[in-house]
Amino acid sequence: MRPAALILLAPLAACINANDGGTGPEPTGPTYHHDVQPLIAQHCQGCHTAGGIAPFALDTFAQAETQAFAMRAAVTSRQMPPWMPEEEGCVPLRESRRLTDAQVKVFSDWAEGGAVEGAPAPPMPAKQERGLERVDASLKLPTPYTPQAGLTDDYRCFVLPHGQTVDRDVIGMNVRPDQRQMVHHVLVYAVDAALAKSQDDAEAGEGWTCFSGPGQDAVMLGGWVPGTSATQYPTGTGITLDAKKSVVVQIHYNLLTTGAQPDQTSLELQFSEARVPNPAAFSAMANFWFDIPPMAMGYSVNAQVKAPSSGTVWGVFPHMHTKGRKISVKKSGQCLIDVQKWDFHWQQSFFFASESGLKFNAGEQIDLSCTWDNATSNDVKWGEKTSDEMCLAYFYVTK
Repeated sequence: MRPAALILLAPLAACINANDGGTGPEPTGPTYHHDVQPLIAQHCQGCHTAGGIAPFALDTFAQAETQAFAMRAAVTSRQMPPWMPEEEGCVPLRESRRLTDAQVKVFSDWAEGGAVEGAPAPPMPAKQERGLERVDASLKLPTPYTPQAGLTDDYRCFVLPHGQTVDRDVIGMNVRPDQRQMVHHVLVYAVDAALAKSQDDAEAGEGWTCFSGPGQDAVMLGGWVPGTSATQYPTGTGITLDAKKSVVVQIHYNLLTTGAQPDQTSLELQFSEARVPNPAAFSAMANFWFDIPPMAMGYSVNAQVKAPSSGTVWGVFPHMHTKGRKISVKKSGQCLIDVQKWDFHWQQSFFFASESGLKFNAGEQIDLSCTWDNATSNDVKWGEKTSDEMCLAYFYVTK
């Protein structure tokens, strides 16, 4: 009987070997090399790379495989890539990071299908940050700064000498973080030189602590968050840098996933060769008078203003603190920005996709709505501290 059994088994083994060649059947779902890695390169590796600010890298299949279900959860919930605004029913925005439903499905199907590697293929290179068309001034921190030991978040302002002797119109900027694993965001301002110097001199060491910004009457020039490219302002617009003012950067250092290292972040500016025909500014509206009760979840307030004159709005920059849940802005009922899942750590300036901006007339109503979850036992009001709150929106506008 033994020989007969061996005769029956041998053809079966030969059949198995002939079918898969030792590699198994071809995968029917998405694979890492063919489907997932190109999406990671395009949408994730601005942060999730060796030396980046994200808590883990996604440079290899082995790294991605261990995070398959974490990625699935993050993209399905729209937590990642970081892009807070809703898009349906609102004015289209420039340079959206939002994944399509089909791209989200690739991550989901890949995780549920076992995170298959698939046939090796040359990796798509990570998306390269777009630079400025021309760099007219390169500024940097005068000396390296090491964030304060014991802090998880260090907000620091620094004066960057700009060397301009006449007023210039800023039409583009590019922030170049030195220690990308620490630098969470950078905001750039023009500040009265005497005020900036007094604040700098009042605190030992390089720069000064400035959670809420560099002080009164600061003119915002722009900002940067990880994964964004250089900012080019809409054609024909720009923000004036008064030669008598100081350029001040507010840098948010996040130390949750890394130790403090000396940082010397730099800034590149592009100026208009001639004065721009449409000088721009970041204008603001806010509700200062709210009082969020203790343990109030989903507490909302509104603010309304009438546009004092006609003009054009090119983009909007909403702002709340860590208890923020939702924020939206409308113009005469038209949605300009709608954030249903506010995240304090991913604030951006959002420019409209239209090359002509959005016109508004004197007297048109602008509506701002803010919602918070206050899980503390204290009232929460407007204030500069992280534990306080704000209900605020900036607009990039021209006359």
